[in-house]
Amino acid sequence: MNKVSIKNRNIIHRTALAVVMVASVFLLAVVLIMLLQYRQIKRTEPLDSPALSGLRERYITDERGNEQLKEQIRQLDLLSRRAWFTGQDQLHTGGFLIIGGMIALLTALQVAASTRPFPETPPGGSASTDRAAARARIGIAIGGGTVLLLSVITVFLVKPFAPPVAKTAFSAMKVVNIQPAETPVSPEEFNRNWPFFRGADTIGVAGNRKLPGDWDGKTGKGILWKSEIQLQGYNSPVVWGNRVFVSGGNKQIRELYCFNGTDGKLLWRLAADNIPGSPATPPEVAEDTGYAAPTMATDGRRVFAVFATGDLVCADMDGKRLWAVNLGVPKNHYGYSSSLLIVDGRLIVQFFDENRQLLAALNPDNGKPVWSADRKTSISWSSPSVINAAGRKLVVTITCDAVEAFDAASGSPVWQLNCMGGEVGTSAAYSEGRILVANDNACAAAISAIDGKLLWKNNELTLPDVASPVAFENAMYLFASSGVVSCVDAASGKKLWEKELGTGFYSSPLLVSGRIIVFNMEGNAFIIKPDREKYIQEAAWTLGEKVVATPAVVDGRLYIRTDKFLYCIGDKTE
Repeated sequence: MNKVSIKNRNIIHRTALAVVMVASVFLLAVVLIMLLQYRQIKRTEPLDSPALSGLRERYITDERGNEQLKEQIRQLDLLSRRAWFTGQDQLHTGGFLIIGGMIALLTALQVAASTRPFPETPPGGSASTDRAAARARIGIAIGGGTVLLLSVITVFLVKPFAPPVAKTAFSAMKVVNIQPAETPVSPEEFNRNWPFFRGADTIGVAGNRKLPGDWDGKTGKGILWKSEIQLQGYNSPVVWGNRVFVSGGNKQIRELYCFNGTDGKLLWRLAADNIPGSPATPPEVAEDTGYAAPTMATDGRRVFAVFATGDLVCADMDGKRLWAVNLGVPKNHYGYSSSLLIVDGRLIVQFFDENRQLLAALNPDNGKPVWSADRKTSISWSSPSVINAAGRKLVVTITCDAVEAFDAASGSPVWQLNCMGGEVGTSAAYSEGRILVANDNACAAAISAIDGKLLWKNNELTLPDVASPVAFENAMYLFASSGVVSCVDAASGKKLWEKELGTGFYSSPLLVSGRIIVFNMEGNAFIIKPDREKYIQEAAWTLGEKVVATPAVVDGRLYIRTDKFLYCIGDKTE
């Protein structure tokens, strides 16, 4: 071998050893950071924060119900949860960095071993120098191997990637080809009622319904009745005929309620108890979520409710329990909040867990699965929507990573688009073949309902994090928790206008008879005329209580849920 070849071989060898050293230092740094981050996350679970616990105890003992303290708890709770999720994301990123570093280290060790150097000096040179070089190579190899072992141990300890699938009731159920019960009513009657979150169409478009005229919650003008709800819940009312349904719960008990739509009298209440598999100790949940966040669903014969414990209950319209099942306790730091739907006689349930994201269609007669779809995506706090695209019904879901579409009849995946981010709590809107999504710390985007192709994406808007968007005549309207209202062109994603209204929005907007009605968190209602040029407010009313749930609009009446009460607003002649 000539001197030039020996020199080149030695250069490659020395370069490989240098890469081994750099990769080892890099891996050691990443391992140390990941272990520290892992320790911090384990010591500071969001729900076990001493600061939060202290504030909650102060709020409980404060007989005045300090609203400022309550808001302080909410903000600290939100910050601690975001920090926890940021830490989880950093661990996930660290896992990929370790894999990359390990690949570089292994490759460099292999190259160093295969290019063992030849002496560049004539024979007879210093033997001690050769021995020192050999010891250095052995030391680097041992050091590199030790770093590799530490990296592997760290990955197994921290588990930065997808954990094992959690066991739920669906894990033990065999999915069989059960024919779902026939829909007991016509689609027209379904649309006349308010059976789900955001209405029968699930996207907040309520058709040509009548809104009540002038009203005022403080004076009682236009308030037909006001009824107390025994247990707190953030779910929205659903209505069928003359029956209004909500649910409530706390650590001790979860319940379903049915009120008379005419006079507000409580017709029945049903406890969700004695359910096999239900946890003896309910999970901890966020202040903004509670134990009864998912909105119920009804098909006119039965009513369905699901709670933060994973308990799913079916009752008839007179309050008799027909069946109940525990889906598994959702490991979810904000709490379980995905609302229920009924599509073509099937009960659609979305189960969000840190370990498993499940979408299932159940036979409403007995709770047995018709189809079940596991998804390789992340958690979120969003509720599914149903979109009709080219004669096909799609169940559209949004996670913290992606927007997905499933065939409503079979549950088979149709498409998935990874375009989201942050902590997603909003649901989808729809306009002229475009599925429209928007969430704070992510983006606003339009997606083709047919093939899932991204049509546009805009992350420079003031985006909502709870209130879902609504669409009208090729424009999307956004209501942010910061109090900013935006209008966006649905075809291009261009911002058309923006208006600051002060108090923010958690309640989702509804399009009713060509007008948008929306409640802010102070309980002020706005009637807005959709317009692409400017913000046009036609009316504003005040309820006088905090509103975070989305109202129901049926037969000229507006049903609104607050922390403690259910209101019915309408004209006296209705």
